[in-house]
Amino acid sequence: MRRRDFLALTGAGLALLGMGACAQEEASFPEGWLWSAANTLDGSHQLQSARLGSNIAVSTTLPVRAHAAAMRPGGKHVIAVSRRPGTQCFVADVASGEILHTLESPTGRHYLGHGVFDVQGRFFFATENSYDESPLPDLTPRDSVIGIYDANQDYERIGELPTYGVGAHEVVLAADGKTLIIANGGIYTHPSRPREKLNLDSMQPSLAYVDIDDGSLLDKQSLGDSQLSIRHLAYSASGTVVVGCQHAGTPTSAAPLLYTHNVGDTLRPLQGSEATWEQFDSYIASVAIHHQTGRVAATSPNGGLVGFWELTDGAFLGSQKITDCAGIAVADDCFVVTTGLGEIAAVDAYDLSSRGTRTSDNTRWDNHCLVVPAPVA
Repeated sequence: MRRRDFLALTGAGLALLGMGACAQEEASFPEGWLWSAANTLDGSHQLQSARLGSNIAVSTTLPVRAHAAAMRPGGKHVIAVSRRPGTQCFVADVASGEILHTLESPTGRHYLGHGVFDVQGRFFFATENSYDESPLPDLTPRDSVIGIYDANQDYERIGELPTYGVGAHEVVLAADGKTLIIANGGIYTHPSRPREKLNLDSMQPSLAYVDIDDGSLLDKQSLGDSQLSIRHLAYSASGTVVVGCQHAGTPTSAAPLLYTHNVGDTLRPLQGSEATWEQFDSYIASVAIHHQTGRVAATSPNGGLVGFWELTDGAFLGSQKITDCAGIAVADDCFVVTTGLGEIAAVDAYDLSSRGTRTSDNTRWDNHCLVVPAPVA
């Protein structure tokens, strides 16, 4: 059963889960705590934390399916952002998993799955769709917004910023702490037709840099293929952005799905032959950068593999087959990959060898994950 096969289930509660039998190829699984949205075999939606390399997992039941999670600086709160067209985000206590606050999107807005905190952890910035709520809605595409939530005021929504594009998905914070980098996927949807792509013929995906204080547009880049949706981002220590894409239409050839960008430059594709890109089946789910090695990893559940590249010159280093993989994060000297089959796999960032897998019998990880050192008491 894959993650997309789960249906909504209401309810709230806290439970302890044990990881199932493990197939561990090496005795050197990385340390850390993984957070991710997940589902269980009975169809319930979860926010879970699993200790890497052990049998411990804490799971909090959510009333709706979440997409990605964000950690508040200081390590005491984690936010699960609901999947499009969800209207709630859930703030959990990192140590216990207890839901402390539930964020609600305002009228004419819904969440698009991702968000990021500022450096101080005061404000949370969430990508949101803007749409007509009338009974017979106008389905003309509208630009997305970034909703601003004040963590010091119980996460009250205090305003919004423009994204300068349609279908904003992932947002990350630049090293200067003053710039939001936004993946405008270009795809417009409406809650009345929630999974339908309403503007395939007029898509304009873009990568936008927006001032965190006044919302001014600092830079904007686009690709030649208007149906190549810019979806996911990773930010390197050197300031290079890695962009992961998904093709919304029917591509005529297997084009690159990963690009790098530096301010003042254009988007540059990472390397790979047409046969290489064919393996990814037009879909990148998550991107991560291992800063010590300068290597990029990207998952493709459609292709059932993780690919690896050098950030500096874009060289393709190879791939590893991992069925239904989607989430990816960095833990110590490894990339950590989660799957819709309940696996957590570790890949050595230096030699790209497998460092083992662990499987939960009752967990099906959702699209994204993050890894942190440990809960803060």
